[in-house]
Amino acid sequence: MREYVKSGELIVWIGNANSISIPKDKALEWFSAEEIAAWQSLKFDKLRCFYAAVHLAVRTNIASFFDVCPSSVAIGKKICPRCGSFRHGPPALFVGNKELSFSLSKSYPFFAFSVARCAVGIDIERKNQEGLSRLGDDVFSSFERKNIIQWGDPLALRYWVRKEALTKAQGVGIAYPLRFVDVSKPYLGRSQFDSIYVEGRQGKWLVSDIPADSTDCLLSVAIPLREADYAIKVLQAE
Repeated sequence: MREYVKSGELIVWIGNANSISIPKDKALEWFSAEEIAAWQSLKFDKLRCFYAAVHLAVRTNIASFFDVCPSSVAIGKKICPRCGSFRHGPPALFVGNKELSFSLSKSYPFFAFSVARCAVGIDIERKNQEGLSRLGDDVFSSFERKNIIQWGDPLALRYWVRKEALTKAQGVGIAYPLRFVDVSKPYLGRSQFDSIYVEGRQGKWLVSDIPADSTDCLLSVAIPLREADYAIKVLQAE
């Protein structure tokens, strides 16, 4: 078995569910009761297949990386930082008896997930989305709005992806007032990718824009600013 996740290491997988070749019957064998319920609640076969392929890909890629059996990889939850509940806390990944910070994002047919020792959040979104520039002050700060007026939907989507990644890393989700999260300020320190710096009630954070050349998507990942020297390794999910 590979020695856990190294200190200072953030691993990101990017994949296309249509290219994932995994026996779908493994879902019932490896999924948790919560995952099975979520899978069964989806009304369309296309979405069920997408969900199954992504969650199975998480297990097989993590298992291959750590040299363990896929059945020893489980997706769970941490305690909610706002109310202390396990029912809706941020996700965690369990590899044998090891717990990792984990984040997963889907934008059909693409997906991305990441693991690290520190808090982490990831978001991936298809580029062909329109109308985000019309979202009101509940989502974008006044400074972000000024930039969006000039550059339109593409910049609005970039801001949205950063905000999603950030709120996931914070463990609060988009219930947090997004207008208070300004994701337009470039990080001037040393960084592996183009990054922005955020300081707010949830502390100081670094959000990096990860190239996703194999997809038609935007992708961002967020970690605490104190971990800014993390080495980000980007892998193709198989």
